[in-house]
Amino acid sequence: MALVLRNIYEGFNYFFTEYKDPRVEHYPLLGSPWPIVTIIIIYLKFVKVWGPEMMKNRKAFQLTSLMNVYNIIQIFLNLYIGIVGGLNSYFTDDYSWSCEPINQKGSTSRKKLIFVTYLYFISKIIDLLDTVFFVMRKKYSQITFLHTYHHAGMVVATYVFTKFLAGSHATLLGLINSFVHVIMYFYYFLTSFKPELKNSLWWKKHITQVQLLQFTILMLHFGVPLIGGYCEFPKVLLFIGLTQNLFMFTLFADFYIKTYITKTKLCFSASIITIVNLCEMTTAAMALLFENYKELFFKRRDERSAQLPLAGSPVLIVGLVTAYLYFVLRWGPRYMINRKPFDLRNIIKAYNLFQVVANSILFLRIFYNVFVQYNEFSFHCQLIDYSRSQRGMDEVFFSYAYFGLKLLDLADTIFFVLRKKQSHVSFLHVYHHSLMVITTYCGLIFVPGGHVLMLGLWNTLVHAVMYFYYFLTSLGTSKNNIWWKQHLTRLQLIQFIHIAFHFGRPLLSGDCKFPTFWLWYGFIQAIFVLALFLDFYLKAYSSQQAKGMANYKEHKSC
Repeated sequence: MALVLRNIYEGFNYFFTEYKDPRVEHYPLLGSPWPIVTIIIIYLKFVKVWGPEMMKNRKAFQLTSLMNVYNIIQIFLNLYIGIVGGLNSYFTDDYSWSCEPINQKGSTSRKKLIFVTYLYFISKIIDLLDTVFFVMRKKYSQITFLHTYHHAGMVVATYVFTKFLAGSHATLLGLINSFVHVIMYFYYFLTSFKPELKNSLWWKKHITQVQLLQFTILMLHFGVPLIGGYCEFPKVLLFIGLTQNLFMFTLFADFYIKTYITKTKLCFSASIITIVNLCEMTTAAMALLFENYKELFFKRRDERSAQLPLAGSPVLIVGLVTAYLYFVLRWGPRYMINRKPFDLRNIIKAYNLFQVVANSILFLRIFYNVFVQYNEFSFHCQLIDYSRSQRGMDEVFFSYAYFGLKLLDLADTIFFVLRKKQSHVSFLHVYHHSLMVITTYCGLIFVPGGHVLMLGLWNTLVHAVMYFYYFLTSLGTSKNNIWWKQHLTRLQLIQFIHIAFHFGRPLLSGDCKFPTFWLWYGFIQAIFVLALFLDFYLKAYSSQQAKGMANYKEHKSC
């Protein structure tokens, strides 16, 4: 054990000595990583333990004047970083917009850029005061997991970037982020003089739009050279940059949709018309794509699935999804507006039981095929068997059965509408169900089997457990059982993490001949849904655990 720890320490030491940028050695806090580790530990300990304990029997501090000064400093510091950093990077002759590899150029403009990069790192340490102020003002509801994760993570990320990657391709992240912070802290400064602006939807909505634009630009900035393969910047760092911004984009987009479009529920109102219009636009865009479907579908599709019911023309599937969207978002709510909810308890019991059995059988069949019958599945890169052998046709059958189950899943939403449970018809629910039908249809006709089998394996297992829980609730048991809900969500999170890794690994290695588009699609979808489920899990169960612990401590002290 001692030898292992020694090797880790020596490797760690070698990395920090061999790859460090000599241009930043003289800057404070950029030597050993231990001061940064100490700062992060103290920060987390203060905001989670020491701060709340200190403020337990105290009144909230009035920090208006101090925060005004803090906000002004943040505005001008971030403005300086954004302007000077931009002028000495993307507006010079020796800097590339499309790919700036790691280098140690010593030009005057590059030295200024290095200094600005260091200031950006310092600004992220200063940002930790945001959370400290929340604690001192007893605004504990603002100290979310996302807030703490983001602030602590940015300190670590900017330390690594400044020490090893200063002036390289990731510079754009700091520049855009600085301008976003200028707008944010300007808004915070205004609210101290005009408190009514705190409830201004206009400001909040447009700040969120700016943040979404930031993440979109950065996804393109990291994603294009990663997919293109032409950039000498480390592929793993491009991959991390793309994944992180996709993760943040998903969380902010989910917040934006719930807050400014659907108002947390899809009810029959003006907000639902907005969603329906979005669905109409999506359908129209898909229709344009299918104008050339003869070239795409009949020349590139897998002929083994051509004669299967519903697997012929894509027009039928688009029609089914469109009808589903219109029913659950418009026709259904209109039809039910003056009617009592239908009593579907017996139908739902039978439906849930069928889903349990069907998903369990398909899971066991895929599992047996992958790990027992053939036992040749490659987690690194599993190619599709396009032959008409028993194995190849089995994979076509699995894809078709999985597609059929996704069609059946649409009944979930229809039951919600007929029972007038419109609050359950969330954006995530409708998006997930309609997209899964289209995705599994395309998977059936283009990539039936191979590397994507793992998606079906995981998803059928999760759905078997999920519908078993629903079946229990339909019998009147486990309805309010937090244990079931929490562990079911955990199982879903494990599923998305593994699927993201499963599709992401061959993308990073670059040597897998499975269609790249589908690897990217699977990876992006997994990250997208992982972000949404993780956000839900932290909001739903972390707060409950915190309340439970508080009640336990209160009971113990009595």
